[in-house]
Amino acid sequence: MLSYGFQRVALIGSAGYQRAELPLDDSVSLIAPNNHGKTSLINALQFLLIIDQRKMDFGSHTRDQTRRFYFPNNSAYILLEVILPQTGTVVFGCVGKGVGHDYEYFAYTGELN
Repeated sequence: MLSYGFQRVALIGSAGYQRAELPLDDSVSLIAPNNHGKTSLINALQFLLIIDQRKMDFGSHTRDQTRRFYFPNNSAYILLEVILPQTGTVVFGCVGKGVGHDYEYFAYTGELN
């Protein structure tokens, strides 16, 4: 039986991670000392689930600080693999756009590899 929904999130060159991957298709526990990126990994989902930046919440950090942290260069990615009923496996993502620390959205059919 094929299940639908979120499968995993990955950060590449983002939020201080060279590469981080978190499964979302089952229960998961994140255990690490304070200030090792647990919250940053979870908060990264906001970029893919909340399109309006004004509605995102990153605590005391400004939008500019947040974009610098998650998109320090044009090699920074936040990726979400999803299985959809009609389409199958799709990856939704954000990629940094360079010195302005802005980002753009993209999607492709297929798995996160």
